[in-house]
Amino acid sequence: MYRVLLVDDEQIERMALAKKIDRYYGDKVEIYHAVNGREAVAMCGEQKNDIVIMDISMPEMNGVMAAKYIRKMDDECSIIFLSAYDDFEYARNAIKVRALDYLLKPCDMNDLLAVMDTALQKLDKEKSMWKIIIYMIYPCRKPQKKWDIQMHISANCLNNILIRILRHILQSIE
Repeated sequence: MYRVLLVDDEQIERMALAKKIDRYYGDKVEIYHAVNGREAVAMCGEQKNDIVIMDISMPEMNGVMAAKYIRKMDDECSIIFLSAYDDFEYARNAIKVRALDYLLKPCDMNDLLAVMDTALQKLDKEKSMWKIIIYMIYPCRKPQKKWDIQMHISANCLNNILIRILRHILQSIE
């Protein structure tokens, strides 16, 4: 299950977005709400959020500033901006904080779902990599796939672990 944090000072926007995401993803996501950037930063400090969908212009702390703080706490969180502002400076700042996307309100639901799918695929790949790394460090099951056999040899040497990770990444790219 993935944690999705919706950040917008307009409750109607948050509720409508939550309903659409819940209808499409169902049990795959847990949706949480924050009313401004400051609350979003606090929530991200308390618990890891996989995806943050955030408005740019909010009271107390805007979305870009919040994203900077969130990025410092969690480098792998997928941040998606939703904004009514078609301003190049906002988009440029979104790029600086490595946002996954910058969508304009009212946003087409298909566009948002496509970005969400990209974020979920990225998260799935990261989880798979961690499983592989843990297996290489603690090889406690029998190899089941071709690349498992190669990894089963020895997990004691850090160089061997890194080489196996790189081989697996190269194989998955091909």
